[in-house]
Formats: sequence, C-alpha cells, structure tokens
Amino acid sequence: MKILVASPKPGAGSGAALNALEPASPTYCHSVGEFYRIQHKHQVILSYGFPFHCLPTTKPHVWYCLEPQVYLMREKGGVKKAVSKAAMPIERWRVNSLDGCIVADKANANRFWELYGIHPIIVPYGIDYGFWSQTPPPIDDTVFTVAHIGEIQRFKNQMKSIEAFAEFHEDVSNSRLWIIGAVRDTSYFESMKSRADELGVKFTYIYEMPRERLRDQYYPYIDCVLHPIKLQGGFLTPLEAAAANRPVIVSQECSCSDIIYNHYLGLVSSESYSFWLKYIYDNGYVPRREWIQGNLTWEKYYDGVMSILERLTK
Repeated sequence: MKILVASPKPGAGSGAALNALEPASPTYCHSVGEFYRIQHKHQVILSYGFPFHCLPTTKPHVWYCLEPQVYLMREKGGVKKAVSKAAMPIERWRVNSLDGCIVADKANANRFWELYGIHPIIVPYGIDYGFWSQTPPPIDDTVFTVAHIGEIQRFKNQMKSIEAFAEFHEDVSNSRLWIIGAVRDTSYFESMKSRADELGVKFTYIYEMPRERLRDQYYPYIDCVLHPIKLQGGFLTPLEAAAANRPVIVSQECSCSDIIYNHYLGLVSSESYSFWLKYIYDNGYVPRREWIQGNLTWEKYYDGVMSILERLTK
C-alpha cells in the first residue's frame, strides 16, 4: 500500500506519531506544492494538520486530527478570530467530504463531533514506556519541585501554573516552580514573568532539551508535573510523567484527562490546582503506570491507523 503522509513541520507529538508509521514506508510531504506533485502516485492519503486535510484529491483521504487548528485560531483574537469564523463553514464542508477522521482521545472526539458533526475513530497515541519507566528515582533534596513541561504559549497555560504555585507556595515555602519548554510566544512569556512578579513568586525557566537529559538530569528532582493545559493537544507530557512514576495534575480540558482519571494515572482538576499540589505534598501519589505499558503503545497506534487505511484501499 502506497501511503502519502501530509503534515506541517511536526512538533514533539506529531513527530513521534509520524515516526511510528515507518514500518509502512510512507512518503512524507510538508508543502502544498509537493502534495500536488506526488499525490497521484499513492493509493491513500493520511493528513496531519492544516491545510492538508482541506486539499481536494481523488485519492482516499483520512485526517488524523491532532487539533482543529482553524477553530483554535479564534482563541488568538483579532484578525485570526475573524478568519476562523469565516473559514469554519468551508472547513466543515471539506471535512465532511473526507473518507475517514481519527483523533487520539475522547475529549477531542467529543469536540470533533460538535465542530464537524462526525464521530471520528479514536486511535490513541503511544507512550514510550520503556524509555520513561527508566527515569531515576526521586532525589530527596528537601525542596518540593513543581514542573510545567511544554512549549511556552497560551494554550499550554503556564500562567495558570504560576498562579496555582503562588497559592501553594504560601503554605509550602520550601517549593519551587520549573517552567520547561521552548518559547513560542514571547509576549506571553513576558506576561508570565510580570504575573509572577505581581504574585511575589519566582519560577526557573529551563529551555527545551533532549528527552534523555530531561529524564536523567531533571526528572529526579521533579515531585509533581502540573499540566493545566487548554484543549489543544497535550496528550504526551502527562502520560510520560506517569510512566516516569511522577504525580501529575491535569486540567479537565487536557486531551488525555479521561485516560488519566479512569486508569488512576494522576489527578484531574478544573481550578483547584493548588489544593491538589498540597494534597500530593502531604500524601504523595503513585500512578498505576503499568496500564500504560499494556495499552498505550506505538505498535497499537500503528495497527489502528493502518487498519483504517487498508479498508479504504481494498
């Protein structure tokens, strides 16, 4: 089966997802021009992200929706909000002409139905359990370390982590906050620093790094991963933290919140993040990470995606 995988420049999550398809030896393309030069040579097209899922083609076409980017543009306000409002009806029409739609989790499946009137197939991402389960044990350095891991931008909601930590720090003074990730929105980063100053707390900013360094040099000091993300991707980080045997607190909007809650992999909250930080500080929390090993694998992800594509080419 000749598969064309069309995607923008992949991030951490989508990059891992694309790599998992390697056994099928697909062709990858990252531009619209390249898409139209080579799409006719393939039997089926698998798109990851805008604008590829909207491109007309005579080939069977499946969209793995990591996040509905046209819809999310409205969260940025201004011109992008207006563009989103105008483009959504067109995108909805194009999505309803596709041969299949896939999402990674229940939260995105529910949102997908609300936006497009389609029930997508859920094929979860995999977690590299073998790697993250080898995280060194915690180092008892008398300081309780809270970490927010993810690129710096509004959807990742580092601001909420700062505010929750400020409340927590009032009760637990021997605590610190690490913000780990590349800065994608400099104005948002500056507003984070201003907010921390207003609240009288400090955070340590640590640039993104290879995962080996994160696991071996930083995770031993992390006592809790705080992930109050808005509904925008964010599937891998909290589950990697659970695989590393670290307590994790996620928002209800986090795309894997149902998995976290149903399988006792962490705590799910809406606003009471400081309360749950204090709970973990006082009582600890051990995620039942063995469930990840048996259920969230890249092999299962590959099999799930390939079974959908194979049905379209028979």
